[in-house]
Amino acid sequence: MNVEEPVRKPQFAGRFLPVEAEEQRGLLEGWVTPVSSGPRAAGLVLPHGPWSDIGPLVGAALSSTRLEEVVVLLAPNHLCRGPRATIVSEGTFVLPTGNVPIDNALAESLRALGGLTELPEVLGREHAIEVLLPLLSRPSRGCRSCLSSCTTSRCRPRGESDTRSPTPWWPAVA
Repeated sequence: MNVEEPVRKPQFAGRFLPVEAEEQRGLLEGWVTPVSSGPRAAGLVLPHGPWSDIGPLVGAALSSTRLEEVVVLLAPNHLCRGPRATIVSEGTFVLPTGNVPIDNALAESLRALGGLTELPEVLGREHAIEVLLPLLSRPSRGCRSCLSSCTTSRCRPRGESDTRSPTPWWPAVA
Protein backbone atom coordinates (compact mmCIF):
# COMPACT_ATOMS: atom_id res chain seq x y z
CA MET A 1 0.00 0.00 0.00
CA ASN A 2 1.32 3.44 -0.92
CA VAL A 3 1.96 5.48 2.24
CA GLU A 4 0.28 8.55 0.68
CA GLU A 5 -2.78 6.60 -0.44
CA PRO A 6 -6.01 7.61 1.35
CA VAL A 7 -7.11 5.13 3.96
CA ARG A 8 -10.63 4.54 5.25
CA LYS A 9 -10.49 3.11 8.77
CA PRO A 10 -13.46 1.34 10.36
CA GLN A 11 -15.97 3.78 11.81
CA PHE A 12 -18.94 1.55 12.50
CA ALA A 13 -17.30 -1.49 14.10
CA GLY A 14 -18.95 -2.00 17.46
CA ARG A 15 -22.27 -0.65 16.21
CA PHE A 16 -23.02 -2.52 12.98
CA LEU A 17 -20.41 -5.28 13.09
CA PRO A 18 -17.95 -6.70 15.64
CA VAL A 19 -14.75 -4.80 16.41
CA GLU A 20 -12.44 -7.79 16.78
CA ALA A 21 -11.06 -9.59 13.71
CA GLU A 22 -11.46 -13.05 15.26
CA GLU A 23 -15.13 -12.47 16.05
CA GLN A 24 -15.72 -11.18 12.51
CA ARG A 25 -13.93 -14.20 11.01
CA GLY A 26 -15.96 -16.60 13.13
CA LEU A 27 -19.24 -15.10 11.96
CA LEU A 28 -18.06 -14.96 8.33
CA GLU A 29 -17.09 -18.64 8.40
CA GLY A 30 -20.58 -19.51 9.61
CA TRP A 31 -22.37 -17.38 7.03
CA VAL A 32 -20.27 -17.44 3.86
CA THR A 33 -19.08 -20.70 2.31
CA PRO A 34 -16.70 -20.91 -0.66
CA VAL A 35 -18.32 -21.44 -4.05
CA SER A 36 -16.18 -23.06 -6.75
CA SER A 37 -18.86 -23.84 -9.32
CA GLY A 38 -22.28 -22.63 -10.29
CA PRO A 39 -23.51 -19.39 -11.80
CA ARG A 40 -21.31 -16.33 -11.83
CA ALA A 41 -23.17 -13.25 -10.64
CA ALA A 42 -23.55 -10.32 -13.01
CA GLY A 43 -24.90 -8.42 -10.03
CA LEU A 44 -26.41 -8.84 -6.59
CA VAL A 45 -28.65 -6.60 -4.54
CA LEU A 46 -27.71 -7.05 -0.89
CA PRO A 47 -29.16 -5.39 2.19
CA HIS A 48 -26.94 -3.47 4.58
CA GLY A 49 -27.34 -2.90 8.28
CA PRO A 50 -26.20 -4.49 11.51
CA TRP A 51 -24.63 -7.88 10.97
CA SER A 52 -27.03 -9.34 13.53
CA ASP A 53 -29.86 -8.51 11.10
CA ILE A 54 -28.31 -9.11 7.68
CA GLY A 55 -25.39 -11.53 8.17
CA PRO A 56 -27.16 -14.86 7.54
CA LEU A 57 -29.15 -13.46 4.58
CA VAL A 58 -26.15 -11.86 2.85
CA GLY A 59 -24.07 -14.95 3.62
CA ALA A 60 -26.67 -17.20 1.97
CA ALA A 61 -26.76 -14.98 -1.13
CA LEU A 62 -22.96 -14.90 -1.40
CA SER A 63 -22.72 -18.65 -0.80
CA SER A 64 -25.03 -19.40 -3.72
CA THR A 65 -23.09 -17.62 -6.46
CA ARG A 66 -19.56 -16.88 -7.60
CA LEU A 67 -18.36 -13.30 -7.72
CA GLU A 68 -15.89 -11.63 -10.01
CA GLU A 69 -12.52 -10.62 -8.60
CA VAL A 70 -13.48 -6.94 -8.69
CA VAL A 71 -16.81 -5.90 -7.20
CA VAL A 72 -18.51 -2.54 -7.72
CA LEU A 73 -20.43 -1.45 -4.64
CA LEU A 74 -23.28 1.04 -4.89
CA ALA A 75 -24.46 2.36 -1.56
CA PRO A 76 -26.98 4.92 -0.34
CA ASN A 77 -26.06 8.36 0.92
CA HIS A 78 -28.28 8.35 4.00
CA LEU A 79 -27.31 11.88 5.00
CA CYS A 80 -28.13 13.34 1.56
CA ARG A 81 -24.95 15.42 1.53
CA GLY A 82 -23.12 16.36 -1.61
CA PRO A 83 -24.08 15.72 -5.22
CA ARG A 84 -26.50 13.03 -6.32
CA ALA A 85 -23.77 10.54 -7.20
CA THR A 86 -20.25 10.39 -5.82
CA ILE A 87 -17.35 7.99 -6.04
CA VAL A 88 -14.11 7.22 -4.27
CA SER A 89 -11.44 6.40 -6.86
CA GLU A 90 -8.42 5.66 -4.73
CA GLY A 91 -7.44 4.36 -1.36
CA THR A 92 -7.84 1.35 0.83
CA PHE A 93 -10.43 0.23 3.33
CA VAL A 94 -8.68 -0.97 6.47
CA LEU A 95 -10.80 -3.70 8.03
CA PRO A 96 -10.14 -5.94 11.03
CA THR A 97 -10.15 -8.93 8.65
CA GLY A 98 -7.70 -7.35 6.17
CA ASN A 99 -7.23 -4.38 3.88
CA VAL A 100 -9.36 -3.98 0.75
CA PRO A 101 -7.88 -1.68 -1.90
CA ILE A 102 -10.04 0.24 -4.35
CA ASP A 103 -9.42 -0.66 -7.99
CA ASN A 104 -8.17 2.81 -8.99
CA ALA A 105 -8.24 2.28 -12.78
CA LEU A 106 -11.80 0.94 -12.81
CA ALA A 107 -12.99 3.61 -10.39
CA GLU A 108 -11.48 6.38 -12.50
CA SER A 109 -13.10 4.94 -15.64
CA LEU A 110 -16.50 4.81 -13.97
CA ARG A 111 -16.04 8.32 -12.61
CA ALA A 112 -15.30 9.68 -16.08
CA LEU A 113 -18.01 7.68 -17.89
CA GLY A 114 -20.74 8.36 -15.37
CA GLY A 115 -19.93 11.96 -14.59
CA LEU A 116 -19.50 11.04 -10.93
CA THR A 117 -17.98 13.47 -8.44
CA GLU A 118 -14.91 12.42 -6.47
CA LEU A 119 -16.02 13.07 -2.90
CA PRO A 120 -14.59 10.63 -0.33
CA GLU A 121 -15.97 12.63 2.61
CA VAL A 122 -19.54 11.63 1.67
CA LEU A 123 -18.63 7.97 1.83
CA GLY A 124 -16.72 8.53 5.07
CA ARG A 125 -19.95 9.07 6.98
CA GLU A 126 -21.78 6.05 5.57
CA HIS A 127 -21.94 2.51 6.96
CA ALA A 128 -23.25 0.40 4.06
CA ILE A 129 -19.92 -0.33 2.37
CA GLU A 130 -18.05 -0.92 5.62
CA VAL A 131 -20.72 -3.45 6.63
CA LEU A 132 -20.65 -5.36 3.33
CA LEU A 133 -16.92 -5.31 2.47
CA PRO A 134 -15.85 -7.98 4.99
CA LEU A 135 -18.55 -10.30 3.64
CA LEU A 136 -17.51 -9.69 0.03
CA SER A 137 -13.75 -9.74 0.55
CA ARG A 138 -13.45 -12.92 2.55
CA PRO A 139 -10.34 -14.57 1.04
CA SER A 140 -12.16 -17.75 0.02
CA ARG A 141 -14.57 -15.61 -2.03
CA GLY A 142 -11.78 -14.56 -4.38
CA CYS A 143 -12.67 -10.84 -4.20
CA ARG A 144 -9.33 -9.14 -3.74
CA SER A 145 -10.12 -5.61 -4.84
CA CYS A 146 -13.31 -3.62 -4.49
CA LEU A 147 -14.44 -0.29 -5.85
CA SER A 148 -16.66 1.89 -3.71
CA SER A 149 -19.32 4.17 -5.05
CA CYS A 150 -21.92 6.10 -3.11
CA THR A 151 -25.15 7.23 -4.70
CA THR A 152 -27.90 9.38 -3.33
CA SER A 153 -31.61 9.12 -3.58
CA ARG A 154 -33.60 12.27 -4.21
CA CYS A 155 -33.39 14.18 -0.98
CA ARG A 156 -36.02 16.83 -0.27
CA PRO A 157 -37.79 18.24 2.77
CA ARG A 158 -40.67 16.18 4.11
CA GLY A 159 -43.88 16.85 2.20
CA GLU A 160 -42.13 18.48 -0.78
CA SER A 161 -42.63 16.62 -4.05
CA ASP A 162 -39.93 16.12 -6.65
CA THR A 163 -41.13 17.34 -10.04
CA ARG A 164 -37.83 16.81 -11.88
CA SER A 165 -37.77 14.09 -14.48
CA PRO A 166 -35.58 11.16 -13.49
CA THR A 167 -32.02 11.42 -14.75
CA PRO A 168 -29.91 8.29 -14.62
CA TRP A 169 -26.47 8.85 -13.08
CA TRP A 170 -24.97 5.56 -14.20
CA PRO A 171 -22.82 5.30 -17.31
CA ALA A 172 -24.22 3.78 -20.48
CA VAL A 173 -22.12 0.73 -21.29
CA ALA A 174 -22.41 -0.94 -24.68
